[in-house]
Amino acid sequence: MKRKIRVSKTLSVILLSVALVLCAWRIWYVNATAYSFETQEYGIGEWIPLNGDFFYSKEENTNGYSVRVREAEVVRYEDFMQRFGKPVDYLAENTQHDVVLLTVDFKNENNTDGGVFIRDFNLLNEAQSAYFNKSEIYMKIANPDLNSKADGISVMPGTEASLYMVYPTSSRADGVTYLEEQAGKEQIVMYLNVSLYPVKKCVRMVLPMP
Repeated sequence: MKRKIRVSKTLSVILLSVALVLCAWRIWYVNATAYSFETQEYGIGEWIPLNGDFFYSKEENTNGYSVRVREAEVVRYEDFMQRFGKPVDYLAENTQHDVVLLTVDFKNENNTDGGVFIRDFNLLNEAQSAYFNKSEIYMKIANPDLNSKADGISVMPGTEASLYMVYPTSSRADGVTYLEEQAGKEQIVMYLNVSLYPVKKCVRMVLPMP
């Protein structure tokens, strides 16, 4: 009887070991073969064909649309306000920040009922570990005819349009911006997402610091 018990325990240990090995192999296999979305990286000045790529739903219908970041720069608050014809004290002191200013072009070849979802054109740091939303206040200053709360933009087929996208890079509770954290650097690298699915398309930008 004792021998049978020892054999049974040995067999149990073997079976448990096999089960653990199989479990570990399955986890590795699933991770190794899991479907990952393609990422395409572009540079400043390059047209990005969206080809139906979207942020949340294919109903955004971006077929025929292309996007380009024509210019990208870090602009001091005072220079930004002067450029767009506003006095320095136009904004409350606690909202006066240097900004990342992008000139973004939108081109529509033949789409009659779609557009580009710009609400989530978020800016990301080099590590892509933090993202920054564009500012409604600054967007309105730079684009006075734009509904700053608009989620998307549509362009007539066969035409192009441009927008200024403005990012104060605010994220911390104490009001310190990402640009302020990077003070002293000669340049920074930022990314702009223009779609997430099924292909993530982004623009890599090297920005000199003022």
